Amino acid sequence: MKNKITFDGISPIYYQIKEDIKKRIKNMEFKTGSQIPTELELADFYDVNRMTLRRSLDELRQEGFIYKKRGLGTFVSEKYLMIRDHDYLIGLHEEMTAKGYPVKNKVLLKDFVKSPAISEKLGLPKDSDVFHLQRLRYLNKLPYAFDDTYTLPEIGERLINEDLENKSFYSLIEGYGHIPTNAVQEFKIIKTPPILLKLIKTPLNKYIFYSERMTLDQNNKVVSVSHLHNLDENYSIKIILKRRLR
Repeated sequence: MKNKITFDGISPIYYQIKEDIKKRIKNMEFKTGSQIPTELELADFYDVNRMTLRRSLDELRQEGFIYKKRGLGTFVSEKYLMIRDHDYLIGLHEEMTAKGYPVKNKVLLKDFVKSPAISEKLGLPKDSDVFHLQRLRYLNKLPYAFDDTYTLPEIGERLINEDLENKSFYSLIEGYGHIPTNAVQEFKIIKTPPILLKLIKTPLNKYIFYSERMTLDQNNKVVSVSHLHNLDENYSIKIILKRRLR
């Protein structure tokens, strides 16, 4: 580490250091499981006293980004992988592989079904067939999410022959001419469904994050309805809010 950051003179210095270290973790400069520089090295790098630097590290530990091993030093934890930005539309596969962490899917179901409620959301007649895709998704070889997705029959006719264990859903449908441009997503906390308790061998929390996402393409047409269940206890969401100017 050779370069020092320029502080903005507005936010507290310890906070700016904390955010800079977060950025370095997310950019893989400090990789998951790796040891970060010592307090002395970081204080020298940021040109601050160790008390200021220690406050930055304390907050990073409280937020789960780093952890301390007695006698060994401070290391990057895996929690930052579970903090997902929701100010832009991106699939789990795209986001995590870009960070260098492959996502593995176990396809539980891919078939055409009838669901009047889903057909209506997709803008189809209620008696239409829709394509139903169920995947158990793994990150770092651990169950991370249960994804229950429905899409248009013309998309399903092509998806059914695809390698859905290793390929991105969004990338595939984009290749079919349906470019995901925006989505409406509603989050809530729900009691863990019995199907997941039977499916997942590792213990699950009693309550989990659940969301329904309706994805629209470049023609403002709903192309998929997804019921997403996040299984990792460290999962959290980050949303950037902008105040409306009067």
